Amino acid sequence: MDTKTNTTPSAQQVEEKKIHGVAHTANVMRELWERERDSLHPDELRWFSGASENALLLLENVSEILDGIACLVQKDKTEFPSGSFQNTFDLPHLLFGIAESVRAAQALAYVGSDARYYLS
Repeated sequence: MDTKTNTTPSAQQVEEKKIHGVAHTANVMRELWERERDSLHPDELRWFSGASENALLLLENVSEILDGIACLVQKDKTEFPSGSFQNTFDLPHLLFGIAESVRAAQALAYVGSDARYYLS
């Protein structure tokens, strides 16, 4: 239901706005952005344009985390390794988490860049 006009969208409107893909962070951000960007005030667009800076910070943090993990794994070459991510059960969780962080950063960069475009 559209809360602004108190009406239910038609089947055609729903079909036109059909959502595709997995509902991960990046897709959710892009979907919401693309649906609402045309209705935003310039002050709101300026706020969204800051998302690119957030993306850079997120990627910087991810790279520092990866450096730290790489150092831990590299140093843990004893006969009985004690560190995490030494087996096939731990590693996928780490890699999926990193992939989600990178996708989120990509979406933030997209939103920020697109917001700057709409401001010009």
